[in-house]
Amino acid sequence: MPEQRENNLSHFFKEEYQALKGYVRSKIEHTSESDAEDIIQDVALRIFSRPQNPYQLQILVVLFTMR
Repeated sequence: MPEQRENNLSHFFKEEYQALKGYVRSKIEHTSESDAEDIIQDVALRIFSRPQNPYQLQILVVLFTMR
């Protein structure tokens, strides 16, 4: 199951990377593209290093779509 979780999260971040970057830049004033990328990478690292939670990706998707 942990491998499937990593695959799902990897797929999500690869598919939504540009949208996530735009989202970060729209929410934080005066954010450069490289700062937005750093924020996304920090969030991804935190998610990937947390204990396994089967609903984590679904929660992330719901939060992202509430923009």
